[in-house]
Amino acid sequence: MALTCQHVVRMTSERGAHLLEHLRDASSAQIEVVEWIPSERWLEVATPGEWSPGKDAEHVAEGNALHQWVVRSSVRQEPGKRPVLERACLTARLAQPEVIELLRRRAQESSSLLEPLTDEQLALPCRTRTLGEFIERVLIGHYWTHQAAIERKLRRANQGPVPQGRAARAVARSPTSAQTEARE
Repeated sequence: MALTCQHVVRMTSERGAHLLEHLRDASSAQIEVVEWIPSERWLEVATPGEWSPGKDAEHVAEGNALHQWVVRSSVRQEPGKRPVLERACLTARLAQPEVIELLRRRAQESSSLLEPLTDEQLALPCRTRTLGEFIERVLIGHYWTHQAAIERKLRRANQGPVPQGRAARAVARSPTSAQTEARE
């Protein structure tokens, strides 16, 4: 008796493929910049009341979990318990390698969540916009907003220019900071 395998092929919508590409660019660029933060700057609060570079990075990973929760809720998947973001502490709780690993894991989770979304799902209402707009402006935009914040902090600390690899190429294609105001 011959065994047969059936493969389910998921076709990502054109809009979904565009969002995935932007997510991968943003997350790769964020991780590259976070890897570049000097250890002595990780917890540095250079301006009173402003987050350290490490806190910005940690917040992106934590915020991504909340953004995934919003996406799951919008497409009527079981979202689980709503993540709570800690914003009062100005420094990261996690060490730099832990945040980098968490950013990688969140990027993979987000990719897996977005990949099967259809155009119909991307057009669903989500907060004050469509799900696709929420993903672009908030989930993905959040990476760019905090990457820019980290880069500003490092430049102020005389750390010179940011890395010129993938991050620089991705930033050149990214929306401007004003367009990516990420509001959780």
